[in-house]
Amino acid sequence: MVQAVITSLVQNHGLGARALPGAYTSNEKKQLLLFGGGSAGSRGAMVHLDYVTEMLAKAGAPSPDESVAVVGFMDSPLWIDI
Repeated sequence: MVQAVITSLVQNHGLGARALPGAYTSNEKKQLLLFGGGSAGSRGAMVHLDYVTEMLAKAGAPSPDESVAVVGFMDSPLWIDI
Protein backbone atom coordinates (compact mmCIF):
# COMPACT_ATOMS: atom_id res chain seq x y z
CA MET A 1 0.00 0.00 0.00
CA VAL A 2 2.75 2.42 0.91
CA GLN A 3 4.58 1.80 -2.38
CA ALA A 4 1.32 2.30 -4.32
CA VAL A 5 0.63 5.66 -2.64
CA ILE A 6 4.21 6.86 -3.19
CA THR A 7 4.07 5.76 -6.84
CA SER A 8 0.82 7.69 -7.29
CA LEU A 9 2.33 10.81 -5.68
CA VAL A 10 5.35 10.64 -7.99
CA GLN A 11 3.59 9.71 -11.25
CA ASN A 12 0.30 11.58 -10.87
CA HIS A 13 1.24 14.58 -8.74
CA GLY A 14 4.91 15.23 -9.56
CA LEU A 15 6.42 14.54 -6.15
CA GLY A 16 10.17 14.95 -6.51
CA ALA A 17 9.99 16.23 -10.07
CA ARG A 18 10.11 19.92 -9.36
CA ALA A 19 11.33 22.29 -6.68
CA LEU A 20 8.87 24.27 -4.60
CA PRO A 21 10.23 27.69 -3.67
CA GLY A 22 9.35 28.52 -0.08
CA ALA A 23 8.85 24.89 0.94
CA TYR A 24 8.91 24.16 4.65
CA THR A 25 12.45 22.81 4.73
CA SER A 26 15.84 24.26 5.44
CA ASN A 27 16.60 23.86 1.74
CA GLU A 28 13.97 25.74 -0.28
CA LYS A 29 14.64 23.58 -3.33
CA LYS A 30 13.21 20.45 -1.68
CA GLN A 31 9.61 19.36 -1.45
CA LEU A 32 8.43 18.15 1.95
CA LEU A 33 6.90 14.70 2.42
CA LEU A 34 5.43 14.35 5.90
CA PHE A 35 5.04 10.61 6.46
CA GLY A 36 3.37 9.22 9.55
CA GLY A 37 0.26 8.03 11.24
CA GLY A 38 -1.66 7.89 14.47
CA SER A 39 -1.93 5.13 17.04
CA ALA A 40 -1.45 1.74 15.35
CA GLY A 41 -0.90 3.52 12.01
CA SER A 42 2.17 5.21 13.43
CA ARG A 43 3.63 1.80 14.23
CA GLY A 44 3.31 0.90 10.56
CA ALA A 45 4.79 4.25 9.55
CA MET A 46 7.80 3.60 11.80
CA VAL A 47 8.46 0.34 9.97
CA HIS A 48 8.34 1.99 6.53
CA LEU A 49 9.89 5.41 7.21
CA ASP A 50 13.49 4.35 6.61
CA TYR A 51 12.56 3.05 3.16
CA VAL A 52 10.47 5.94 1.82
CA THR A 53 13.37 7.51 -0.11
CA GLU A 54 14.07 4.14 -1.76
CA MET A 55 10.38 3.86 -2.64
CA LEU A 56 10.50 7.33 -4.22
CA ALA A 57 13.42 6.24 -6.42
CA LYS A 58 11.64 3.00 -7.36
CA ALA A 59 8.57 5.05 -8.33
CA GLY A 60 10.65 7.13 -10.72
CA ALA A 61 11.34 10.31 -8.76
CA PRO A 62 14.54 11.88 -10.13
CA SER A 63 17.17 12.20 -7.38
CA PRO A 64 14.78 11.89 -4.41
CA ASP A 65 17.61 12.53 -1.94
CA GLU A 66 18.04 15.97 -3.48
CA SER A 67 14.41 16.81 -4.32
CA VAL A 68 12.34 15.54 -1.38
CA ALA A 69 12.81 16.01 2.36
CA VAL A 70 11.16 13.04 4.10
CA VAL A 71 10.05 13.75 7.66
CA GLY A 72 8.35 11.30 10.01
CA PHE A 73 5.49 12.23 12.34
CA MET A 74 4.36 9.52 14.74
CA ASP A 75 1.33 10.49 16.82
CA SER A 76 0.73 8.27 19.85
CA PRO A 77 2.20 5.00 18.55
CA LEU A 78 0.30 2.06 19.98
CA TRP A 79 2.69 -0.39 21.58
CA ILE A 80 1.36 -3.44 23.39
CA ASP A 81 4.21 -5.19 25.17
CA ILE A 82 3.22 -8.85 25.04
